[in-house]
Order: sequence, then structure tokens, then C-alpha cells
Amino acid sequence: HPQLLAPARRFWAGVQQGPPDAILGLNDLFKADPNPKKVSLGVGAYRDNDGKPWVLSSVREAESRLLAQNCDHEYLPITGLGGFVDAATKLAFGEECEPLNSGRIAATQVLSGTGGLRVAANFMEKFMPCLLYTSPSPRDS
Repeated sequence: HPQLLAPARRFWAGVQQGPPDAILGLNDLFKADPNPKKVSLGVGAYRDNDGKPWVLSSVREAESRLLAQNCDHEYLPITGLGGFVDAATKLAFGEECEPLNSGRIAATQVLSGTGGLRVAANFMEKFMPCLLYTSPSPRDS
């Protein structure tokens, strides 16, 4: 129904497109640089002297272990792998965290390390200021 979409359209109408990703822009700058001695310090794969991707032996070992598990290649749920999210949340907040243990903390798994979470937090801060969210600080070992 169009009537149900109207509030969502009003909300999204006030959301401006963000700036281009500065890190990904480094790859474009690298490609455009004519210097034959250039070195890519951006995101992506390690490369050999011929510019070909070079995969770390530890990554090859991890691939072998995963392949040996005969995984089914199904997509994960939208919030990620439940066991991983639970373990990571307990690690971040601690086993005795009352809000965690009472189900008042929401967590999700995203691609791209913490980048996806930062984008989500910035979005909520700007467009949903009534929400309360916190991010843990790394604990001392």
C-alpha cells in the first residue's frame, strides 16, 4: 500500500548520500598514477613484483581447513552467524554483563570489519538520535 510507504519515503527523503569512501579512493589514485615505481598501500590483496595477488600461507591453510569441512555455501542470516555474534558479544562486553544477559544488547555481524558498524552507528546518530547505542572500548589484557 502506498499509504504504508509514505512515512518511510519521508524518512529517507531527509537522508543525504554520504561522501565517497576515502580508502577505496586510494585504489583509484593508484591506478591513475603513471609512476612505474608506485606501490599500492590501499586495501586489497598483497601483490608480488609482477602486480599479481599473493596469498599468505596462513590464508591458504585456512582455506584448506574450510574446504575440508565440506561447507554448504548457504548465505548466513542477515545478522550473521549466531554463534560467532554471541561469542564476540560476550568477549566485548564480558560474561557478567547484565544488559547482555538480560537481552538488552543487540549485535550483528557485518562485512568489512568495523567499517559497516561505524557507518550504521553514524547513520543512527544522525537520523535516529532517540536510539541509545554504545560501543565497547578494548579492554586491557
